[in-house]
Amino acid sequence: METTLENALTVSFVGFTVSLATLLFFAAIIATINKVDKKIEATKKKKIKEEPQSSSTTVNNEDENLIPIITAAVTATVGKKIVIRKINFMQDANANSSWRSISRSQNHEIRNIQVSRRNYDK
Repeated sequence: METTLENALTVSFVGFTVSLATLLFFAAIIATINKVDKKIEATKKKKIKEEPQSSSTTVNNEDENLIPIITAAVTATVGKKIVIRKINFMQDANANSSWRSISRSQNHEIRNIQVSRRNYDK
């Protein structure tokens, strides 16, 4: 008859073997999925290089993400449910230059030494 020590060793050996086999199986599955993912990403990069996207498609994707954000901001500001019928996005890079120039002039005005001296003199 087998002793309890032999039974314990047999059970532990079988258990460790099954656990190791299961871990190796899942490692192989994960490695395969990673290889497939890398191949898919490589083909996507090749397609992007072969077919140059126009800037309008990129801007449209960004615009589609901004529309719900703008709608939520306007709804929160107004305080009631609204419907936005049209949003015009400025495609020109110079469109932001007026905002930049106003912001810069305000920053210069705030930090102007003469302005700060007048505020302290009063």
